[in-house]
Amino acid sequence: MKYLKTLLALLLALFLVVGCASTDEPTEEPPTVEPGEEDPGEEEPEDPEEEPAPGSDAGNELRVVVGANLTGHFLAGFTNSSYDKMVRDLIYDYGTYVTDEGGQFVLNETAVAEEVVTENEDGSKTYAFTINEGLTYNTGEAITAKDYVFGLLFAASPEWLRAGATMASTTGQGLVGKTEYYAGESDSFPGVRLVDDMTFELTIAADELPYFYEVLYVSASPTPMFRFAPGLDIGEDGSSLVVAADHTLSDEDIAAYVEGANNRKADLQAQIDAINEAIAEAVEEDAEYDDSADLEAIAALEEQIAVINDEIAAAEAGENVDAAKLLLQSGAYDIASTYLFAPDVVTGPYQFVLFENQNALVERNPNYVGNFQGRTPSVERVSVRGVNEEVDVDMVINGEADLAPGVIEIGKIDKALEAEEEGKTILYSYPRNGYGVLDFTVDAEPVNHKEVRQAIAFLIDRQKLVDGVSGGFGIVGQGHYGLSQWTYAAKGDEFLDLIEERGTAYTLDVDRANELLDESPYVFEADGTTPWDAVKAAEAVETDGEDYSYWRHNAEGTPLEVFHGGASEAVLNVVVGEMVPNGRLAGLRWVGDLIDFDTLLQDFYYGFQTAPENRTYQAFTLGSGFTPTYDPYNYGFHSDLLNTTTNTNQLDDPVVDEITASMRRIDPADTDAFLDAWLEWQLWFNDNLPGIPLYSNEYFDIASYAVKGLDTTPDWPWQYDINDVSIER
Repeated sequence: MKYLKTLLALLLALFLVVGCASTDEPTEEPPTVEPGEEDPGEEEPEDPEEEPAPGSDAGNELRVVVGANLTGHFLAGFTNSSYDKMVRDLIYDYGTYVTDEGGQFVLNETAVAEEVVTENEDGSKTYAFTINEGLTYNTGEAITAKDYVFGLLFAASPEWLRAGATMASTTGQGLVGKTEYYAGESDSFPGVRLVDDMTFELTIAADELPYFYEVLYVSASPTPMFRFAPGLDIGEDGSSLVVAADHTLSDEDIAAYVEGANNRKADLQAQIDAINEAIAEAVEEDAEYDDSADLEAIAALEEQIAVINDEIAAAEAGENVDAAKLLLQSGAYDIASTYLFAPDVVTGPYQFVLFENQNALVERNPNYVGNFQGRTPSVERVSVRGVNEEVDVDMVINGEADLAPGVIEIGKIDKALEAEEEGKTILYSYPRNGYGVLDFTVDAEPVNHKEVRQAIAFLIDRQKLVDGVSGGFGIVGQGHYGLSQWTYAAKGDEFLDLIEERGTAYTLDVDRANELLDESPYVFEADGTTPWDAVKAAEAVETDGEDYSYWRHNAEGTPLEVFHGGASEAVLNVVVGEMVPNGRLAGLRWVGDLIDFDTLLQDFYYGFQTAPENRTYQAFTLGSGFTPTYDPYNYGFHSDLLNTTTNTNQLDDPVVDEITASMRRIDPADTDAFLDAWLEWQLWFNDNLPGIPLYSNEYFDIASYAVKGLDTTPDWPWQYDINDVSIER
């Protein structure tokens, strides 16, 4: 019956988004789900000879293969993974700030001619950007300051939210007036202001300063207003959207809005129908099934439909129509249903061609003038194709593909090393800016108890993951960090010393796990009164084997059991192989399910929409990558982001709220203070374990010898390096 909640979360997720709704500036998104760890590869790979992917003829094409399905969402902020982001990174550029090969933020002088920073008397700070002339979209239209202003006004608008956009948009975060504008309380966003055709200003609110990663607040990218919201213009205040002077609201505008609104209604109704169908199936299995959470979800969806119906009626009758809002909403509906899947107006080194049969194909943008270094690509086409995870490296070795990025499995690495000796492949390795993690939804029984989470950490021999999955190319972590993270490089040794004094070095220790569980509510046998006995458990393990059933229970008679979802068979098997036998010795029942990548993402990101007691899983094995801007607040570890797709752990803790809020408010020049705060954050994480760090490891990009000039780093993946790559077959 738990599958019902999974279905609900999946359906509600279809028109919701995750992370920053902007296109290509540095983001403050939660850690991305990374390649090589998540997809079980359940589908058989297509035979390239029998059914070639679009653009699969070699030529001057970089053929990239990844061991997971792409979602087909190619606009930042929608439910997707780092696989889709590879494509996005190829088709968007010209942000005010970008990261270089070392992960440092630099002003993008290809886009920005001049930057002027003013500290205002009220404590706010204004950045004025003058854009270089000559920038255009792939379609030839000129890029001006209006496009940067529009991008922020569009992505932070309530209309975009209603079209299915993120429930926790970071677009415009920190700028004056963001909260009121995003909530629909103001039509103007004063922290964003158009000055003239080539200049715009972004003003950071005084109460948002200092911020350690300040330039993120003023990172902006162009968005084509003529494509996203035709008929609109920037208002005289420079901070709002109005109907263009040469446009009059027409019957065609009304019809386009009504069509988009009806499509949105149909999507919402489909979700309602699916929930009702799932309820009926669940009730048939269990007459006592509690459908209250499902009915609440249906009521919320019906309320959205009712609002849309009222607005359609008003628009068709011409009553109290705000023409600017109607055009904005109409554009938002259209972008969410068309551009998302086939972005036709872009700014990057490549332009989108198609996505079909799990193959995304892009081709060189003839109007691209270069990245922040002024470089343009020589590779004519790039394809990113989702394949069975078991064959990605084989395809490179066999000449069917050119690059398999982010490989961690030792078997594949060994195979590629042998091929390298034969002159077929070349390996690029770098320490990971991320980690593998067993994440928990900490509002759900039984993992809402810290003692249970800590006990689980003592029931896993995590070194087996390092050795078994990555062949020893990694470390067992004790906190929220990755091997290449600059904070870990600076303070990692000190942190490991500190956990000996103030924290916990988690290793396999069943006795310690039992001690911790004895401090939890799960201290009884099935009757809810007889104390559970570790000696009995050990005896039952010997005598009962697979029929073991001597689980811990709480006073209500609820058994101690955790349901775990994972999409990487290799990682899942190691964790389950540890937790099932060791869990029995501690009276903990562990159930691990191999699920497809998309289902995992939907459950992980949208679990908050389901009541904790009805969740399908309380634990997830994932691979998470960190951005150069390491901000735990924006990674979701703050209650401000509770009940959003960012706070995936469902964490609501005033102590960590204080730690993460104060950490980000450190002056950018005070690196020592930030590193000291990082240590305190890591100690909190080590003690509370909203997720158990499994390992941080080396990544291997495995390329054919046809690929020349590739030079990847933890913060400079292949798609960033594309302007230096060439193909020589």
